[in-house]
Amino acid sequence: MPSLTLRPITIDDIPFLEVLHCDHEYAFFAVDRIPTRAELAADVGQPGIDYRIVRDEVGPAGWVRLDHDTANGTAALGYGFDRRCWGRGYATAAVREIVDDAFRSPVLHKIWARVDPRNVGSMRVLEKAGFRLEGVLESHFVRRGERVDRAMFGLTRTNWAATAPIAQTSH
Repeated sequence: MPSLTLRPITIDDIPFLEVLHCDHEYAFFAVDRIPTRAELAADVGQPGIDYRIVRDEVGPAGWVRLDHDTANGTAALGYGFDRRCWGRGYATAAVREIVDDAFRSPVLHKIWARVDPRNVGSMRVLEKAGFRLEGVLESHFVRRGERVDRAMFGLTRTNWAATAPIAQTSH
């Protein structure tokens, strides 16, 4: 398991996010266009968004966030990592940590995520973190002018509790 720390994102992290979004391999599944500095900064400190920077021993490695829908007791999960961290367990460790923290709230019932099914690495991260594939929405989204599918993953509090007893008691 990689040694990571998750901390709230700050304005000082925007240069890292700008560089990350300019990486074409990262951006292929992440964004249609490179966001502006102002767009990246807009979510920092916003209520209802748990947005964290992930650091390893070298520096920023990626980000992970939950966008809470308190009316429905759900949260949308998103994450992105520097290419040097791919395949090293960073994303899985960070997702597990933010999920464990989030499910400590008694009002949260479910966390969900959507993934381009061609992004096999990201799908594997979600599976290893306990998420279940709930279905594939065919031709659901337009990305760079192309119609693409969306794989929908979910993790309910009940399923998390059944599969993560060590994580719950170790915090």
